[in-house]
Amino acid sequence: MRLIVTGHDDLGRSIVVSDQQLADTGMVSLFTANFAEPDVVVAAADPHIASVPTSGSASWMLVDVSPEDQMRAALAQGVVGIDADGWHTTPTIDFVQITNGTITLALDTAEVELHAGDCVVQRATRHAWRNHTTAPVRLAALMVSL
Repeated sequence: MRLIVTGHDDLGRSIVVSDQQLADTGMVSLFTANFAEPDVVVAAADPHIASVPTSGSASWMLVDVSPEDQMRAALAQGVVGIDADGWHTTPTIDFVQITNGTITLALDTAEVELHAGDCVVQRATRHAWRNHTTAPVRLAALMVSL
């Protein structure tokens, strides 16, 4: 199992902070967040997508990411908090697991190809999801609002 943790560089750009292979047996500790002293940068004034939970709460969801051409067509219609290329930032720490298929996590400074079973800790970083396949890819995501 692969674990990607995102963060910010000195210029505030989204980056990969760590990229590790973890054992996929027994009980595996993936990530521990300290919400008393979050190490994330939040642009609180930005508009956010409707699924963002209110401050101090969490939202657990399944997200189907359509193939790239379908997603761009949908985004061209306008989605609050997401630009036409899929870029967005939320004031949350997101715990994401890819449940099927292959998908690319795009950050300001890198792109990471992920496969079923891989996990991401998205720490209020600007990002976009890129599905270069012909079938939807499902993400299980827990969004924790800061």
